[in-house]
Amino acid sequence: MTSDGADASKSQLRANLRSPGPLAMQSSSETTNLRDHAAIAGPSSSGRTLAAILPLERIAATAPHPGLWQPYAVMGDRKYWNQVDPGSRINILRSAEQYSEGRWPPLLASDYLCYARSGERAPYEEPYLARRSMLIAYALAAVLTGDEAWLERSVDGIMQVCEETSWVVPAHASSSIGRRMRVPDPQLRTVDIFGAETAATLAWIDRILGDRLDDTAPGIRDRIHGEVERRILEPFLASSEWRWLRAGANNWNPWIHANILTCTLLLGRDHEVIIQTIARCVEGLDKFLIGYKDDGACEEGPTYWWRAAGSLGDCLALLHDATDGGLNGYQHPLVAPMTRFLPAVHIGGPWYSNFADGSARPDRGADAHVLYLLGRRTNQPDVSEHALAMASAWARSESVYGSPPTIVGRLTSIGRVLASITDFEFQAEVERGNSGYMLPRRAWYSENQILTLRERSGSTDGLFLAAKGGGNGDSHNHNDVGSFIVGLDGRPLIVDVGVERYTAKTFGPERYDIWTMQSSSHNLPEVDGVQQGSGPEFHASNVVYSPGETEDRLVVDIDGAYPKRAGMVAWTRTFRFCRLAPCRAVGDPESSTAAIRVEDSWSLNGSPTSLVWHLMCAVRPKVRGRGRIGFQGSAGRSLELDFDGSRFKSEIDEVALQDPQLRRVWGEKLFRIRIIALENARSMSGVVSMGFRSSEV
Repeated sequence: MTSDGADASKSQLRANLRSPGPLAMQSSSETTNLRDHAAIAGPSSSGRTLAAILPLERIAATAPHPGLWQPYAVMGDRKYWNQVDPGSRINILRSAEQYSEGRWPPLLASDYLCYARSGERAPYEEPYLARRSMLIAYALAAVLTGDEAWLERSVDGIMQVCEETSWVVPAHASSSIGRRMRVPDPQLRTVDIFGAETAATLAWIDRILGDRLDDTAPGIRDRIHGEVERRILEPFLASSEWRWLRAGANNWNPWIHANILTCTLLLGRDHEVIIQTIARCVEGLDKFLIGYKDDGACEEGPTYWWRAAGSLGDCLALLHDATDGGLNGYQHPLVAPMTRFLPAVHIGGPWYSNFADGSARPDRGADAHVLYLLGRRTNQPDVSEHALAMASAWARSESVYGSPPTIVGRLTSIGRVLASITDFEFQAEVERGNSGYMLPRRAWYSENQILTLRERSGSTDGLFLAAKGGGNGDSHNHNDVGSFIVGLDGRPLIVDVGVERYTAKTFGPERYDIWTMQSSSHNLPEVDGVQQGSGPEFHASNVVYSPGETEDRLVVDIDGAYPKRAGMVAWTRTFRFCRLAPCRAVGDPESSTAAIRVEDSWSLNGSPTSLVWHLMCAVRPKVRGRGRIGFQGSAGRSLELDFDGSRFKSEIDEVALQDPQLRRVWGEKLFRIRIIALENARSMSGVVSMGFRSSEV
């Protein structure tokens, strides 16, 4: 057979495997109630750049002169700082008091060396980050109370940070590693996310403590200016070859640019250099935006949304506010859909659909003002309402970490805290607690191929489905093409595990040796023990989403995500979400309740030795009978799974969790269901169907 004939035959085979949908679409122009549809997005026709919206001439005309932008009052303005809401004040002062019971943590060479010796990041990064959290807490306590004792502690912290040999953590010190250096290098001119964040922290503290710093420790403000210039601003302007400046959607780009903008706007001493720096940042942000798909979804997942789209929001706010609205980048056509993505993948309460590196419980309520402001300035009030609901729920909850939530935490950005606690209207709304989550009925991101569905808009009651196509070459990728999450009443039960605490292995050549990155730890099939491959060449194809009033359908060919040795000629996965209508496989009982059905149709180039489907579960599965498994939900309800017990059997494994980051989210264990094809189902072609519906216990 000719190659053309083979391709035609394969196409026909795929067509036979795929069930037709009534409204098949690869991108949709459907317009409907925004509460029902968070996004049904296809490619944008606009190629507009941020540099076109914010040209150099406008930057030059509107950029503030050195020292003139004063977004917040300085220490000593009691009338201003007394307006901060009592809840935030108590929270921050509690953190400061707790930190003051200990001493400044030392940064030891032996801890720095751990990364080179064992790949462990935590021994050095934890005390490094703790220093910055302590400094932020003390500086905020100083402005909130006017107490000289907190000012003295702030001075100590500033000097501790300024005296550090390098602000670059070992995992990011690539140039030193290349020169076989294993201790901090004082000559290292690398601009990384943590170094830039450190500089911005010092810049904000310099601005809010103001002259009181020099009154207490003469010359300390010059020291801050000098260190920030030498370590961050000068290297940034001296090179345009930074790895994070390459076109792509990685969070490092906007995160670093937000901190560069902070430093130049607050500490810059030359108006021409301020203009030049802003222009360079706008140019750099365009590389991030060009790498972002037009549907606005964050390929790095909702956890990294806060440092990707969220940090872009920080950049836009800095430019807008420092120029009295003269530099308004919110007009960029990507900003609104990027803003909308986070609420669209919300499951309920603290839970989010966490594809890629990230947590199912991001614990980011303290940063909710970032989303709130983006919603306000892109004219999306339901997004701002979602942010208010986040902040209200967070303030009243226990943290993921098992203690009361803290505004000043492990990776706090002081600029975000200041924006939040001084937006007195926002804090009043949070205190009232009258806002609701967005909870759209459906959201489809056609370019990133991410879909979320729920039974009804505006409610967490009932079933929830998140499913994806995509590829295995994304930033912070997991090998998860075709995977899915099923939730009930706002809680995920069939889950995406997430990611363990980072080590050298996480971003090295052994990344996919980590169990959480592998397709067998996602809700996916496996043929003869062969898992999905990693890299952009492994991806979904022929992805078609079909929305409907009673049924939504997503069809994805996932065979392209597997290496050739899996023997897949074609493998089609079909998701059906049925609302208040029958959603049945052959032989199923009639049902008038909502249901989700996941159906795999396959053709292989030979009879397999084994066919296994993996399902990762948050709670212990209970076998109800042959082909029937239940999962305990909340409020007396359970999720029920059914499959053909005459052709497939199930085995359940307990997955003990050792990693502290995973344990904070899931507890001590997760569970893996393996649905295994019996001999009568291990064929070159076949179909398996898994159904999910809710049941009263």
